[in-house]
Amino acid sequence: MKHKTFEDTIDFVNELLDKNNEWIDRYKTYIERYHKNIERYMEGKSKFQKGPFIVYTSLSNIIDKSTLRYDLRYKGQSVATVSVIRDEVFVNTSRKSESNKRCFGIGTKLPTKTKWRSSKADNFRSEFRSCKIKKGHSEEHLIESELLKEFSKTSSREKIICNIQPVTIGSMFFQFATPLTASGYEINYSSHKGGGIDILARVKHSDNKTRICVMELKDQNTGSEPPEKVISQAIAYATFVARLLREDQGKVWYNIFGFSGDVPKELIIDVVCIIPKDPRKPSVTFEGLRYEVCKDTYLELHTLFFERNDNPLIPYKFNFIGSLKDSLLK
Repeated sequence: MKHKTFEDTIDFVNELLDKNNEWIDRYKTYIERYHKNIERYMEGKSKFQKGPFIVYTSLSNIIDKSTLRYDLRYKGQSVATVSVIRDEVFVNTSRKSESNKRCFGIGTKLPTKTKWRSSKADNFRSEFRSCKIKKGHSEEHLIESELLKEFSKTSSREKIICNIQPVTIGSMFFQFATPLTASGYEINYSSHKGGGIDILARVKHSDNKTRICVMELKDQNTGSEPPEKVISQAIAYATFVARLLREDQGKVWYNIFGFSGDVPKELIIDVVCIIPKDPRKPSVTFEGLRYEVCKDTYLELHTLFFERNDNPLIPYKFNFIGSLKDSLLK
C-alpha cells in the first residue's frame, strides 16, 4: 500500500516490528555469533590478497560457524566467492561464470574448491586485471561501488565530499541486513530474508557531531522512482535501525557501526536518497524534515544529488549537491 505521509511509513514499520518481534532475539543471536566468529573471520581474510577485486562481506557470512566466505566484486558485481577451510584458501565462480563471460568477457571458470594459489585462479585474476569493460550488468551496482570508494577515502585532499565514511567490517564493505523488504512504497516484514541497506555510513555535521546515516541509491531520477519514493524506502530501513539501537543490544550495534561509548540519549539518524541530479525536475520539499520514531529517537531527511563526469583520465568523478552536503562539517 502507498503511505500518504512519511509519518505513515514510520508508523507502519513500527507496527510491523511490534507484531513480528522475533527480530529482537534473532539480532541478539547475531551479536553473540559475531563476537565468536569475527576474530577467526578477519584472520581468514588475511590469508589472501584481493587482487583486482573488492572484498565484500555480509552478516550471514560473518556469523557462519562452519565455512569462512568472502564475496569478490568487480565494478560492483559479484564475480567469485572465496572460502577458507582449515587454513586453506579456495575460490569458485559457482552460478557466476555465465555473467562473468557475458558482462566482462571472462572465460575462466573456477569449480568448487579451486585453490586460490593455482594456475586457474591466477588466470582468472589476470583476465580481470586486463579487462577493459567499464561496467557489468547493473549500472546501479557500479555507481554504488564507485561511491563507496569515494566516501571511504581518508585524505581530505583526495575526497570530493568530506566527512562521510561508510560503515565497514575489517575494511570490508557490506550491506547491513534488515528484516524488511522495501520496494518503493511497498513495505513488508520478511524476517531473515529482508533487504539490505545500500550504504550505511557515519557522517559528521557542522555542529561537529557524528550521526549514523542510511542511504538509498538509485541510478536514475525518473517518474516511476522519484526522490519521495526513494526516501520512503530509506525511511523504512532507518526506522528498523533506530529501533535496533534502542534495544538492549543497541550499544553493541552502535559500536560495530564505528561509534564509541553509549547510544546518545537523543539519537538522530540521517536518511538520505542518493540519485542523479535532473534540473528539469522540481525541487524536493522534504529536505531537513525530522520525524520521531520512538522516544528521543528521530529521522532527519536529506538528499544527495550527484552528477558524474566520465573523464577517461579520471573515471567516475562525481559532483555532489543537496542538503546532506550542505549540512556537513566543512
